[in-house]
Amino acid sequence: MGIDSDFLTAYKEVLGRLFQKPSFIVLLGSPISSLIGLDLDRLADMLEEDTGILCFAISTTGNRYYDSGISDTMIALYKHFTLPQKQQKNQRLNRINLLGLNSLDYASDSLRQNIRNMVAQKFDGIQTEWGMDSSPTNLEKAGRAMINIVVSVSGIPLAEQMLRDIDLPYKGLHELKVWDTYMPPITLPSHLSILLVGEQIFSNTLRRVLQHAGVQNIDVASFFEMHESFCKNRDRKLCCEADLIEMLETGSYHLLIGDPLLEVITSDFPQCA
Repeated sequence: MGIDSDFLTAYKEVLGRLFQKPSFIVLLGSPISSLIGLDLDRLADMLEEDTGILCFAISTTGNRYYDSGISDTMIALYKHFTLPQKQQKNQRLNRINLLGLNSLDYASDSLRQNIRNMVAQKFDGIQTEWGMDSSPTNLEKAGRAMINIVVSVSGIPLAEQMLRDIDLPYKGLHELKVWDTYMPPITLPSHLSILLVGEQIFSNTLRRVLQHAGVQNIDVASFFEMHESFCKNRDRKLCCEADLIEMLETGSYHLLIGDPLLEVITSDFPQCA
């Protein structure tokens, strides 16, 4: 109880220094809070009761990868802002939600804008974006979209949750037919065998582009989450660097496409960043 009291006192002091009262408060876990067994949900309830500001906790631990933290955050926002408005599913618009459009998987503003432009052209616009630049008022309207488009693997848990709760279907970015109209006018040798290493949805999209250019033998591997329904036969979840080295040593690939940092462990293998 002493920790709870100290926390509340410290936060109220911080809150008193803010120029503007926040619309909501999120408590995030850390390795320390996990080790000492801090009850974040209890603290969030106490803080909300004491301040009158909506407060909830996200049980991040610091022991998982970034995509898990993004997934947990989006689901928490959904439960507090979108799900209470689930009656909106009866008022669907010809618009889309983008799930997982975050600055780690899509670092540049121009790339994010290109994604928006491409996927929204067959619809009347984007209803909500999950990952960046979303307000509570905006997220409350997500249930009125026609479909969710998952643009990174971090958005899949939310897409599945919304399918169960409000019957809102979803597709992966790589599944959209719009890519067929944006293919570059290039032809690559059909005998090439390529290993793509990176975030699953983005890599699947790149695989579709390369297949359109003539390369048919392309596998995807990732050190992060891999969703089974979006995997091809030889796609693989990598648990460590040794798994990647093992794949390359099979002699099955002519080229590795991935982060330039991979060159540290694959310096003897042809690579394209």
